[in-house]
Amino acid sequence: TNAVYGFTSRLIKVVGDEKPDHLGVAFDTKALTFRKEMDSTYKAGRKETPDLFLAQLPLIRQVLETLAVPVIEVDGVEADDVIATLTHSEVGPTTIVTGDRDLFQLVDDERSTTVAYIARGVSQHEWVDEAWIST
Repeated sequence: TNAVYGFTSRLIKVVGDEKPDHLGVAFDTKALTFRKEMDSTYKAGRKETPDLFLAQLPLIRQVLETLAVPVIEVDGVEADDVIATLTHSEVGPTTIVTGDRDLFQLVDDERSTTVAYIARGVSQHEWVDEAWIST
């Protein structure tokens, strides 16, 4: 239950601290992505997701449903790409909460897109903006 606890604690903290106007959680689907179709070696060296974590995903989804948090999934598209698309929409300032450093490429002061980078634990994060990236 570590993933469920950590995810739920982070979600509650972000909502409490940031009081967002909009909130959503993006997930990958099991469908083959367009990148994998283009290149069969895409993510070939990546470790398999641990079964203990996978077993907790339905519980995380249940938490999101109970809290009425929209889940955003698009077959054939990774969650990172869904997040990138949302940051380029006209919703206003966007904060991405993630432990994935790949999403730093979406940081854009002009678009008011920042990242709350989860370094460790459920209570600590680091704010990533263009100034942070250039240091």
